[in-house]
Amino acid sequence: MSLDEAAVLSPGRAEELIALDDALKSLAIIDVRRSHVVELRFFGGLSNEEIAEVLKISPNTVMRDWKVPKAWLYRAMSRSRRMNPERWQQASRILEIALERSPERRAAYLDEVCANDDELRREVESLLLASAQAGRKWSVSLV
Repeated sequence: MSLDEAAVLSPGRAEELIALDDALKSLAIIDVRRSHVVELRFFGGLSNEEIAEVLKISPNTVMRDWKVPKAWLYRAMSRSRRMNPERWQQASRILEIALERSPERRAAYLDEVCANDDELRREVESLLLASAQAGRKWSVSLV
């Protein structure tokens, strides 16, 4: 296949890339560093160590910064759901900790941190589901 043939996108693939671009723009507004991690990993094909060097952060931070927006982007592309920056910061902190816990311990953690906020709990649960779905779909970069 030539480069010209590879450059032709199906209408469905073009729509998916436009949705991804829109979602990345939204993410950049509310979480600049994590949007850079996504761009460098997804489009640049850089490893965690390379991204850490470019952004002057630790590889562990890169891994954490990849997990949360990966879920958010997948969900945003699937449903075009928007979140304000304050709510994103709150949900992303909870999601980050929830992803580090075993699935059996997540429910108790969410019960504790989302006790009086059903909307926040639904948001985090949606992001957890999106994280699992994105993990299957986006295990490699576009490069």
